[in-house]
Amino acid sequence: MTLTVTTFNIVISADLPRVGYFTLLDVFVLIGLFFTAIGVVEFAVLSFLRSSWLATNLPKPAKYRALAVAIEQFFRVAMLPMWLTIAILFFTGDTVRQVAIPIIVVLIVALAVWRAVLSYRSSLKRIEADRLRAEQDAANKRDTLANAVVVNDAQQLMCPC
Repeated sequence: MTLTVTTFNIVISADLPRVGYFTLLDVFVLIGLFFTAIGVVEFAVLSFLRSSWLATNLPKPAKYRALAVAIEQFFRVAMLPMWLTIAILFFTGDTVRQVAIPIIVVLIVALAVWRAVLSYRSSLKRIEADRLRAEQDAANKRDTLANAVVVNDAQQLMCPC
């Protein structure tokens, strides 16, 4: 996507006359490039977090997993509405653009942060519950094996075969 936006900018700039200031199209393409770059950064951060929780020597892999889920939830909730809002309001009048875009972007980001925090908390709870369930299963297996050894020893004592 980044290459597509860059190529588009180069092709369009070749056909347009050169001016000493940013045109509306230049700003719109730069905003698109910004959103594309944000997507690349999100991918890089999530890839790092995923590799961090897969590595065995790093502490608290559950927190990395929960943080990755929260970041993904933030971008899921925030980026598309923010892009659509900016794209729609970008071509309206200056007054509407100056007032509406910052307000709507702040509201969308606040909603996305709220959802990400809720997602982070629920992910941590789910991961902790999975860990406790795994510990309980391991304890049950140990008890079952211990009981089987005791029963086997008792049977060998009873039967002098």
